[in-house]
Amino acid sequence: MTSLPLKAIFSPEEVEAHISGESLQSALLNPSRDIMDVKRGTPAFPELPAYVYLYRIKFGPDGELRVDHMLYYEEAPSGKPEDRPRIAHGDVPAIVTGLLAGTLASQDPSNDLGANFEHKGKHWNRLCYLAFVIDHPKWSFCDLEDDPKLPPAVFHRCIGSQPTGKNMSFFDGAVETISVGGKDRTLFYCINHWRNKHGKWPPKLDRPNFKESYKYDLYTKFDFGAQAPVILIFDPGGDNNGPPVPPPDLP
Repeated sequence: MTSLPLKAIFSPEEVEAHISGESLQSALLNPSRDIMDVKRGTPAFPELPAYVYLYRIKFGPDGELRVDHMLYYEEAPSGKPEDRPRIAHGDVPAIVTGLLAGTLASQDPSNDLGANFEHKGKHWNRLCYLAFVIDHPKWSFCDLEDDPKLPPAVFHRCIGSQPTGKNMSFFDGAVETISVGGKDRTLFYCINHWRNKHGKWPPKLDRPNFKESYKYDLYTKFDFGAQAPVILIFDPGGDNNGPPVPPPDLP
């Protein structure tokens, strides 16, 4: 089993000390807070996804930390992928709850969906929702409404492991509380708008070979019973790549 890449552990006091420095301020604050920006429905981001790709982060029976993958979409009456119904942003928590409860079926659950945070599936090569659930009572995502005001995730374009620019594709983030087995759990989700480094839909000639690499970190809190929770930052990495799977084929 692949171990999860734990990047750092900070107390809130240590976080405040770090973000006062220019380097971390540049790495965290500038490109991070835009994950929560609302882009859907604007002229540059008119389309909603037809897919939800879900990561569930939990402890397994052996006590080892693991990540399960699920993919959800509805088939269209026509049977054509491009006709699959779009999913409203506000419907994602209910879909995630249904997937985790088993009342909604994950599509092709054993077909190359990956293991832990290894991206072996095809979720990055389409317009889709990315959803992350922490299935633990004392573990949750950071939120800009909390103290310290840290985002639930940070996305950077990168070459290899080196960030090269600001997030241009991942927006519409939300942190919600959902019920998993009758217990409250934390969900973070956003939209992978599948944009290139200029924030544009890739030109048609580029789409068959389009690939844009991203580095992303997940910002979480764990309550060890001390006065304040510690901040844990996971650094899974990832690719937002092609060829695209419709919908849509935008102009």
